[in-house]
Amino acid sequence: MCKFASSLIVAALAAGCLMSAGGCHRKSDAEVSVNYSDVDILRKPTAATAGGAGGGDVGSGWGTLKGRFTFNGPAKGNDLLQGFDPNKDALCKIPVKDDTLVVDGSTKGLANVLLFVRKAPRVHEDFVNAPAKEVTFDQKECRFLSHVFASSTKDKFVILNSDAAAHNSNGDPKGGNAPYNALIPAVTGRFEYGTFKKGILAPYEITCSIHPWMKAYHIVREDPYFAVTGTDGSFTIANLPAGVDLEFQVWHEKGTADKGGLVAKADGVTWSNTGRFKLKIPENGEVVVNAVVEPAAVGL
Repeated sequence: MCKFASSLIVAALAAGCLMSAGGCHRKSDAEVSVNYSDVDILRKPTAATAGGAGGGDVGSGWGTLKGRFTFNGPAKGNDLLQGFDPNKDALCKIPVKDDTLVVDGSTKGLANVLLFVRKAPRVHEDFVNAPAKEVTFDQKECRFLSHVFASSTKDKFVILNSDAAAHNSNGDPKGGNAPYNALIPAVTGRFEYGTFKKGILAPYEITCSIHPWMKAYHIVREDPYFAVTGTDGSFTIANLPAGVDLEFQVWHEKGTADKGGLVAKADGVTWSNTGRFKLKIPENGEVVVNAVVEPAAVGL
C-alpha cells in the first residue's frame, strides 16, 4: 500500500514538473511545498488495493455486526416433519422433527436465518491469510444435522454419513460450480466435493433421493461475511469493512420475499421488500440489530 501511494505521489510530482514552464529545477527548499491533504487522498485504500472488487470508497478499519432475530408469533419446531415415512427404510424409525420454522419457546428466537454481505469492498487479512479448512456436512437418524449452513470458497466441502442407513446426497450450487450426486455408504461414508469455484447469491438445496423428506440449504461465499442464527436467534459477523455502506441480504427457508428473502423490522434499519438492508459499521465499533419477524413474513 505504501509503495502504491508513493508511486502515485512521484507520478503526480513528475506530471507537475512537465507542466511547469521552469521544469523541475528549483533554487531552494522554500520553493517546495507539499499539500498533505492531497497525499492523504492518494494514500486512501481503494477496492483494488484492499483486497476487494470494484471502485469507489471502501472505508477504513473494521467492525462487528451482531444481533438477534425474534418471531412475533407462537413457538415452532417440535412438530414432526410432514412427509416423513417410517416405512420407507427399516433403519429410519425415529420421527424427524420439522426444521422449516424453528422458534425458541423461551426467547422467541428464530433459528436458521441466513445473513450475508452481498458485495464486500475489502476483506480482513485474518481471512486472507488463514489456511483453508474442511467444512463437513453430516447426517444421522435419517436427517441432515445442519439444516442451514454457510461456507467460503476457500473451504474444502466434505459430506459424511454417520447414520446406519445409506444416503444419497445431491445438490446443484450453479453459478459455475459443479453439481454433485453421491451415494454415501452407512456409518463411515465420506464424499469429498472439494472447493467451490465461485460464490453464490442464494442458498441451494441439498436433498436425499432415498429419503425425500431430508432437505438442507447451503450457501457459498467468497468472503467470511455471513452468519446463520442459532436456536436463540442470535448472530455475529466480525471484522466487517468499516466506514462504508454495506448491503446485507437476509434469507429464510420460509421467507416470502423474492428468492426466500426475509423482511423484518429493526430500530434504525430500513428493510427492503427483497429482504435487504444497508448499514455502515463504525471503525473499531459494533452495531447491534434486534430484528422482529412477523408471521406474514414467513407465510403464516
